[in-house]
Amino acid sequence: MTTFQKRLILHSSISAAIITILVIGLVLFGKNITSYGKELSDARQTLALQAVSLERLAGLQTQYKVAEPYVKVLNNVIPKEEDLIDLSRDFQILATKANITHSFSFVGENPASAGSLGSINFRLDAAGKLDNLFSFVKSLEHFRYLTRLDSFTIGRDQEKNSMMTVRGQVFFRGTQ
Repeated sequence: MTTFQKRLILHSSISAAIITILVIGLVLFGKNITSYGKELSDARQTLALQAVSLERLAGLQTQYKVAEPYVKVLNNVIPKEEDLIDLSRDFQILATKANITHSFSFVGENPASAGSLGSINFRLDAAGKLDNLFSFVKSLEHFRYLTRLDSFTIGRDQEKNSMMTVRGQVFFRGTQ
């Protein structure tokens, strides 16, 4: 082997080694660029989702500020269950104002759940003049609690006294 051939083989080997190293470097660099590109894309998507979430949060805060006075009104109209402890007394006050006699009884209860109101079922028997009974029913329309009246029965007893039976529900909110 001549010196020229030796040099040619040496330079070719060095060049081949350099080219091999460069090719390996390019392949690894390409993989890293692909990996970094995917990470960047994921980070952009996460950032976009967070921006949308922040927009929605700001919208909810604005809506809450608008709704806050109404929430206070609803909390006054729809009490907690423990606030209904004097419910029979409240009916008694209405009956006294209407100048009728009454008897009040709890019939049942539907507990409040996360998405709905609870209710206390009641029965109210009243007796008195017919106009006073109607006055009592009118006062129930403006009762301080959210009330649903399910049925009315009006009649007269043997002595021609007017009598009324009312069945209904008073709603309450769950504890939060």
